Amino acid sequence: MDTAVQIYSSSCIDLQKYHENVIQEASHEVEISVNLTEKSRRGWGLKSKRANVRFSDKVKTYLQEICASCEKTGSRPDFIALSEELRKATDENGNKLFTKQEWLNPPQIKGFIANIISKSKSSLAVKKPRTELQEVNVDDDEKLSEVISMLEMNDYNENAVGIVNKVFSAINI
Repeated sequence: MDTAVQIYSSSCIDLQKYHENVIQEASHEVEISVNLTEKSRRGWGLKSKRANVRFSDKVKTYLQEICASCEKTGSRPDFIALSEELRKATDENGNKLFTKQEWLNPPQIKGFIANIISKSKSSLAVKKPRTELQEVNVDDDEKLSEVISMLEMNDYNENAVGIVNKVFSAINI
C-alpha cells in the first residue's frame, strides 16, 4: 500500500511541475499583451460610434427608380447585387455615378427600400368614409318583415320541439 501512495504522489508532483510550466508560459503571454498601448486597451468592449450620414439625392433617386421598376415587375430587388451595382454604376461617358462615400451596404439599401414601400402603402390606403346607419321602419320594408316573421316561426318551432323532448324524457319514451 505504501508503494501505491508513493507512485501516486510522484505522478502528482510531475503533473504539478508540468502545470507550473504551462502557467509560466501563459503568464508570459499575458505580460506581452498587457504591454500594449493605453489607447488600444481602453474601451475595447464598447461599441464604436457610428456616424449618421444622410443618403445623397443621387442615391435616393437611383434607388427610387429601382424600387419603382420592381413594383411594376412584381419582383423583389437583390440588395447584395444593388450594393455592388452602386459601386460599379457608370454614366454614358464611363464616369462612376457614385463616390465611395455614397456607396451603401445591403442592410442600408434594404431599409431604404422598405421605407419607400411603407410610405407608398400608407399613401395608397385611403380611409373609407363611415357609412351611417339609417333607421328603417319594419312595416315599410316587406322583405324585412318576412325575415322577422320567419325568425319568429323558427323560434316557436324550436320551443315546441324542446317542450316535446322534455315531455318524452319525463315519461321515459
